[in-house]
Amino acid sequence: WAMEILVFDDLANRSHASDILVDQTYNREEADYAKFVSPQCRLMLGPQYAPLRSPLWKARKTALARRGGPLRRIMVAVGASDPSNFTAVALDAITQSGLDVEIDVVRGGGARCVAAVREQCRKHPLTARLHVDVSATVLAGLITQADIAIGSGGISVWERCCLGLPSLLVIAAENQRIIIEGLND
Repeated sequence: WAMEILVFDDLANRSHASDILVDQTYNREEADYAKFVSPQCRLMLGPQYAPLRSPLWKARKTALARRGGPLRRIMVAVGASDPSNFTAVALDAITQSGLDVEIDVVRGGGARCVAAVREQCRKHPLTARLHVDVSATVLAGLITQADIAIGSGGISVWERCCLGLPSLLVIAAENQRIIIEGLND
């Protein structure tokens, strides 16, 4: 019933009955999928295939033009779910740093620690705002306004790269290691 099947994957560890497979992982190679897809499957591999939403592309010129100024705003975005709650660690580290900055925390509504992070933001000695389940337009604005990010190496790393936002990265899931190591290189 489908003319073609498109799959998005970033693990390269399971079989797919697909005609096209997209994996934005840095340094991903066709050999990584050799035993998981048919030889006829078209592989679209690497960050040039990251599925970035149009508000990010539209904000690119503005975001790049404001890079390089003083550090006033930090974005903390450790993935939508942040299962290890790196967000709490990042907020504590910012407090201990003595920096006088504003903080924007981006989380998914289904994250298990969202209530705790909301309370931590409310009690934070600096201005810390929690943004939950933001639209692509709001996300583009937050990335544009930020001077640096603390984040993970999932798809959000390509959103930050698109808008030129320097980032301190944590490995929130093992499949992010290859992306972070590639960016580090």
